[in-house]
Amino acid sequence: MDDRSWIFIEDRVNNPYFEKCLNDFLKFAYKKKEVGSRIYCPCRRCKNSERRKEETVRAHVTMKGFLTTYTNWIYHGEDPWDFNQENMNNGVFRRIENDDMNELIHETLGRTLEENSNINLEELRGACDEETNKFFKLLKHAETELYPGCKNFTLLSFVIKLLHVKSLCRWSNNSMTILLELLKEVFPENELFPSSYRDAWKIVKDLGLSYHKIHACPNDCLIYWKETEHETFCRKCGTPRYKQIVKQSDDSSEQANKVPAKLVRYFPLKPRLQRLFMSSKIASLMRWHEEERIKDGKLRHPADSLAWKHFNDRHPSFASDPRNVRVGLAADGFNPFKAMNNKYSTVHWKHADWEI
Repeated sequence: MDDRSWIFIEDRVNNPYFEKCLNDFLKFAYKKKEVGSRIYCPCRRCKNSERRKEETVRAHVTMKGFLTTYTNWIYHGEDPWDFNQENMNNGVFRRIENDDMNELIHETLGRTLEENSNINLEELRGACDEETNKFFKLLKHAETELYPGCKNFTLLSFVIKLLHVKSLCRWSNNSMTILLELLKEVFPENELFPSSYRDAWKIVKDLGLSYHKIHACPNDCLIYWKETEHETFCRKCGTPRYKQIVKQSDDSSEQANKVPAKLVRYFPLKPRLQRLFMSSKIASLMRWHEEERIKDGKLRHPADSLAWKHFNDRHPSFASDPRNVRVGLAADGFNPFKAMNNKYSTVHWKHADWEI
């Protein structure tokens, strides 16, 4: 099923084409499953978080719609890396030369690969500032073979793919650590190989995947932030902020370290945007919507839309500076004929469960 345009159809009820495509999807999902078993429901409400029977999945998808961001059906038996048949014929994992680790590292530094090619690395090494040390550490991991003679993976590319699998398959941190301990025995020659989930995270954290932990009410009433930062009970429903965990001591019971009942993870957008503007080439592309876009009244770019113009009318001070970014668009401002690419998307990584 290479054509997946049907998942965007809004007129779904009594639509023969949609019903045919949905039936093909369900046949694919149940290809290796027993009749009557449950599968993850890909409707826009369940979002692959609930297992349901076939008829329920059919009803949900028809009434609520198929999750439009779910184009690689990893929860229903598809290759987690790529559904493109050419890549599947070449194997699940791509080789080192196709992993773009060097491009990823240079983008993390805040410059394009072409700009960094003109940098004197010895001068950078002599500067010894924090950013430079991070850069050379990432380069070292990107050049370290997973084991002597390995041609398919470096340490960095392998750890990134392993963390990707952890996220896709919803592994726990403990299961990840157990696997890494086993692999550490398999690759004893690589002294840098992580032996725990925490060590693996340390290898990739300098790529800019950090986040802030914020305590939240278990009933989703509020987050403990700013004026509620120091409160211990939800001001709306009265639910305790912390789990009631008590440890026993020799003399009496004393409260253990406070464990939040619920955590949310905030991924700061500002550092990501700052990194993009550090590159003169990318910065000019982000201003393309104002400086180079053809303004003849035709709809070629989101900046030509009525919604964009309405926003400009309501916020003239914001609109006056073309560097300002409208977060509602994944690739806001970019030249759609050249630079629009998912690596610039603010929601490119799915790693919400990578907790330290």
